Amino acid sequence: MFILITPVHNEYELLDDLVNCVTRSKFKPHIWVIVDDASNDGSEKKLKELAARHPFIRVKRLDEQPEYMGFHISEVFQAGMETVKDEIEHAQYIGFLDADIRFGPGYWRRLKEFLDDHARVGIVSGTLCSKNARGQWQVEPFQRKDNPRGGLRLVRGDCFRDIGGVPRSRAWDPVMNVKARTQGWQVVTLTDVFAVSVRPTDARFDRKSGELSRGQRDWHLHHPFFQVLTRAFFKSLKSKSLIGWYYIKGYLQEMRRGGEQFPDPAVREYYRKERSREWLRIIRARLTGGENVHGLIPQQVVPESKIFV
Repeated sequence: MFILITPVHNEYELLDDLVNCVTRSKFKPHIWVIVDDASNDGSEKKLKELAARHPFIRVKRLDEQPEYMGFHISEVFQAGMETVKDEIEHAQYIGFLDADIRFGPGYWRRLKEFLDDHARVGIVSGTLCSKNARGQWQVEPFQRKDNPRGGLRLVRGDCFRDIGGVPRSRAWDPVMNVKARTQGWQVVTLTDVFAVSVRPTDARFDRKSGELSRGQRDWHLHHPFFQVLTRAFFKSLKSKSLIGWYYIKGYLQEMRRGGEQFPDPAVREYYRKERSREWLRIIRARLTGGENVHGLIPQQVVPESKIFV
């Protein structure tokens, strides 16, 4: 059984195309839970109409927005999981799909086949593209080969249950990746399977807000301050601005107010120690010319013929 979960908030204009994309898939979900997160743009009515036409769609409506938005997306996914809590105990595959992601008919099937062929891989995603200034589909920056993306991922059922599903977290998808690793699973981003975002990552936020949020998230994830300082330096160096300051500011704001940190000791250990070891492996690979297992996926232009297949 394949269960797919999608959060929706005021996505009326995207819904028809989203549903068409999923229904054309060669590997379609047996159950597709769409969580309507207090939409007020007509999405609620549209989702009821779509569910009436497609019996595999189940709509879960949330009527109240929580006060603390930093954890909200993980809570939306948890609400979707609760809707199928009995079925999810036996599901072989659980997928997570953002409403602004589009893909070809073979996308989910290729992820499934990769899991079927690699018994120790627990989480897999494709590589995400968005349009560049020339209107071409280009791989989004800062995607790692060993860090599958959140809103276009497929999780093996056994792995999903081992890690306890979606955690309540500011960074639910990286935490899932880490928890999978600590349970002995591998996590992979496929560099030859593509999906696109019709709304590029962070498009809803300005650069300042995005960096403040990242700083808050990294406090939540137990990143030590020396890592934060290093990242801030390179952010500002690359952008030729002081944008790294907003990243540090977000981190320090959360620290001063005693912001919630993820409670799992294994996750804390990973971010405090293993992440530094990853940096050392990256440096060693660059100095020696060896394989960088944590390497970034190059920002190449990808033709539509390789995406919508």
